[in-house]
Amino acid sequence: MIGRRGATALLAPALLLGLMVAPATSPASAEERAPAPRATTPPPEGTTDQIIVTTTTSVPATTLEAAAEDAANEVGLDIDADAAARVTRVTRVVKLSEDLPLSEVEDLAEELEGSAGIVSAAPDARVRPAVTLPSDTYAGSQWGLWQSSPANGGFSSRAIPAWERSTGAGTVVAVLDTGITAHPDLDANVIAGYDFIDDLTTANDGNRRDPDPSDP
Repeated sequence: MIGRRGATALLAPALLLGLMVAPATSPASAEERAPAPRATTPPPEGTTDQIIVTTTTSVPATTLEAAAEDAANEVGLDIDADAAARVTRVTRVVKLSEDLPLSEVEDLAEELEGSAGIVSAAPDARVRPAVTLPSDTYAGSQWGLWQSSPANGGFSSRAIPAWERSTGAGTVVAVLDTGITAHPDLDANVIAGYDFIDDLTTANDGNRRDPDPSDP
């Protein structure tokens, strides 16, 4: 971080390494901001028309198709099956003649899994992570991370969906800022930085350029 000095310092060619969240600017007042989402509502049930089936040995497509159609009849479904798509020697994708609710295909797969020679059967469905706020006491106040409502400016970085993929562990971020002070969220995560301010008046720390980015 760069010691708290004039804005011209931000144009310095060197980089400063550290881990911190840069302050956000808000085009909307606190009253105008929508409340932070605590969690997304469960998505509507998905659909699929495919089942991934693994067998004990390689079997003809027609044998697997017959087994799938028999299993469908057992759970009250009137569909045809096509098992022409092979993934490995013992794994095939069974294509159903209709796109069905995931719960119905799960029932069909469970019934099919009970057939002789079937090791596993599972619906071929998309899986999406649930999007929730991090377990930070003040996460709801960090509107710059999640608030993307057009009515409130749409200015968010939309970081919350990314949180489910990675929280940034092990990542080093270079930040050009106006200095750093002690803070419990940052103290254990900041590495060496540099003060690039050469103007003694603006420097605010009694010296000019030095390897100390702290802000007095």
